[in-house]
Order: sequence, then structure tokens, then C-alpha cells
Amino acid sequence: MTQDTRGGRVQLLEGTFFLGDSILLSDNITLAGLSASTILKLEDNHGYNGLFLVRNNNINDGNEGITIQDITFDGNKNNQTMGYQHGVGFSKVSEARITGCVFREFSGAGIFANRLRNSIISGNAFEKNNYGINIEGFASEGNLFLRLVRKVLRFVRSASGIKIEGLMSRDNSLTNNSFLRNVTTDILIADSVRNIIMNNTHEGDTSTSWRLSGAICTTIYGNISKKQAGYGLYMDGKSYNNTIFANSSEGGIIGFSVTDSDYNSFQENIAIKATNYGFGFEKVSSHNLVVVNTAEENGNEGIMFHTNCVYNVVLSNRCERNGHHGISFLYGCDYNTATGNNLLENGQANVGQCEIYIHKSSYNLISANNCKKITGRDYDIYITDKDSVGNIIVNNVGKLFNGGEKTRY
Repeated sequence: MTQDTRGGRVQLLEGTFFLGDSILLSDNITLAGLSASTILKLEDNHGYNGLFLVRNNNINDGNEGITIQDITFDGNKNNQTMGYQHGVGFSKVSEARITGCVFREFSGAGIFANRLRNSIISGNAFEKNNYGINIEGFASEGNLFLRLVRKVLRFVRSASGIKIEGLMSRDNSLTNNSFLRNVTTDILIADSVRNIIMNNTHEGDTSTSWRLSGAICTTIYGNISKKQAGYGLYMDGKSYNNTIFANSSEGGIIGFSVTDSDYNSFQENIAIKATNYGFGFEKVSSHNLVVVNTAEENGNEGIMFHTNCVYNVVLSNRCERNGHHGISFLYGCDYNTATGNNLLENGQANVGQCEIYIHKSSYNLISANNCKKITGRDYDIYITDKDSVGNIIVNNVGKLFNGGEKTRY
């Protein structure tokens, strides 16, 4: 039976409590346990899709001031026959706090929220869930409305006079959480603004540690991702004005992957030993700032721009011993700037690689880079073809092959 709690504090003692329905929380209530010794566990063979073990009671108008602390939530997914179940579900909740909890083995998300505002999720552990934390906006608005809002976000950098933010999750802080062997994504921020992801640790993910989709003004700072099978960061959905600062990603497919997203800042991040790129920008990702990052021993490029990525700035990065090129601009990546980078012995996997590589891309400024190629290789900077027009190659340390047109050097 659904339990509805109203105000005050509910203290759970030690023991395992099997649930077949949701605990409902109202405004200004605290639901507290005794950490590992208080377990809320989904019953076997529940058979209901979309269940939350705990959720707020007013999903239409929202709630405020809910605190959940020191409880172990167990999704018991190996004993479920169908559907997706979640730990905590919040809809239109503000000023919430979730601290000191464990979320394990949910077929859905440990925490799933839409239009979450001014809330803190800190000091929790997420283990073997499908998603760790899933925060979204635009709930219940319908696909047509969502497409309209995204068109507005594409063309309007300032949303004054348009109530965009009221439809989004915003101003939340996700700090000091740990994620271990989750399946799809540890943290997903979608269609949301001004959220902070800071000082979290991620290990053994099947897919992605941090996912931004349609996210605006997110700060991802000081997080550590290692031994994942997929991505450290995956950004898409016209995410813009996000700051990715001082994070590290070790292993996986790509350290930091950006698709169709603009005006983002990447500073002092480390991407090492990914099977593909350290930093990959693709499909009209433009006006991004890539400064003082390290890409080392990745399987392909250290930093790669592919397909119509324009007006990006690549400044003072270090790319060392990557399998393919140090930095590459490929297929319509025009008007980019690469300045003051240290490019050392890239091309470990193939003798045809070099430190900076330009293919079918024009009007890029390549200046003051320090290139140190592998001994015996002919060129450090390589422009491949006549479709690369008007590139400027000046004041670099390294030997140039110019197959382009109207190159200035």
C-alpha cells in the first residue's frame, strides 16, 4: 500500500523493509535511516513499470524542502521480470537534499528527477544501476513543445522575456558522490540549466560517466572517471555555455566527446588511454574553447575536430604519444585557431600520422606550436589537399607539408 507522509521527520530503524508501492513525501519532511542498516528493498517479481520506492506526493504542482538521508535503496533487479523501477523520483521539487544514501541494482535510475530546483545530492553511492542520477526538464510538455523550445535555445542566447528556465531543472548541486559499475550513464543532465557536478568519482561504468544533452551553463569540476568502457563525458543536443574544468578520464572509448554543441569551455582536463580520441568534437560543434588540457596515450587523436566544426580555439594543450595525430581538423572544420600547444611524439600507431593534420579544412590559424615528431618521420604539420584553402601556418617548431591552396607561412 502507498504510504503518504506529511511534514516533520520519519526515522527508520535498522532492518530490511520490502516495498511493493511508493512511499510518498510531502513538503518539509525528512525521511532518515541508519545508513547501511536501513534498507528499502523492492519486493520480488514486482511487475510494475516506472515504480519509485520513494517519490514526492504532488507531482502536478510540486513539493519543497524534502530531505532523504542515510538509507540504502535496493532495486532487487535480478528478481524482477519486467519494466524499469527507480529509487527516488522527484517531479517539480525544490530545496531537496539527498545525502548519505546508497542506491544499488535498479533497472532504471537510482534518482530520477524532472524540473528539480535548488537541490543538493551529495555523499551518496550508486552501484550497478542502469542510471545513477537522471535529471531532466520539459516534462509533460509534449514533443512538439520540446522541439519548439530547442529551436528557441538554438537561436536565442539570452532567454529574457521567455519562461524557458521555469520548464527546466536548474541550480542543483551533485557533489562527492561515488559511482561503481553502473550500466548506461552515471549522471545525465538533460534540458537543464546552471547545475553543478563536482568532486564525484566514477569507476567501471559500462557506458558514460557524465552526459549532457540540451544542457546550459553546467559546471563539471574536479571529477574522476576511470576504467569505464564508454565515455568520460558525452555532450550533445545543442548543449552550450557549459564549463568542463579539471576533470580526468582514463580509459574507455573517448575521454571527452562533443557533438552538435557550441560555446563550451574545456580547461585543465586530462584524457588518457582512451581507445579512440582524448577530446573529440564532431558535427557542427563550434566556438568551443579548449585550453590547457592533456591528451596522452589515446588510441587515435589527442584532440580531433570532424565535420563542420568552426571557430574553435585550441590553446596551450599537451598532446603526447597518442596513436594518431596530436590535433586534427577534418572535413569542413574552418576558421579554427590552434596556438601554443605542445605536441610530442604522436602517431605511435601509424607511421603516416603527424602532430597537426588538416584535411579538407580551410582558413585555420596554426601558430606557435611546439611539435616534436617521432624520430625518422618526415613532417610535423601536414595539409593534405587542394580543398584546404587559406590556412595560416606561422611560428611553429616543426616541418610543414603543404598540399593545400593559398597557404600562408
